Amino acid sequence: MNGPVISTNYSLIESFCRLNENINIQKLEQLYLSLVIVENKKGEKIGINFLDKWMKRELTIFKNMIDISRDSTEECILLVIGSDHIWMLRRLFEGFGWEVINPFLNLENKMECMMDRIKGFH
Repeated sequence: MNGPVISTNYSLIESFCRLNENINIQKLEQLYLSLVIVENKKGEKIGINFLDKWMKRELTIFKNMIDISRDSTEECILLVIGSDHIWMLRRLFEGFGWEVINPFLNLENKMECMMDRIKGFH
């Protein structure tokens, strides 16, 4: 998989923007889903075993966010997480009826919106 080139030539925010571009998230999804067919020389489905553990982690993150939201009166939750998780967590959150905002897409507009929401947190 050819992902975004991250280097010291870019600011941290620019690097996050590159990592979170839709095309890169789609490539990560394809990469993870391609693991379904990976077997070792003995025919053991090591790709599925890996994905099973990975999916349990995704579901745990999802459940923890639901628990946090039930204990909060706030309208939004800021989750900072690696881009590998975005594709699956987005599906889970949106399937649960939540709006998912990626602050690194359309950065100027989204960051202003997110910063306005975050100002109330201490």
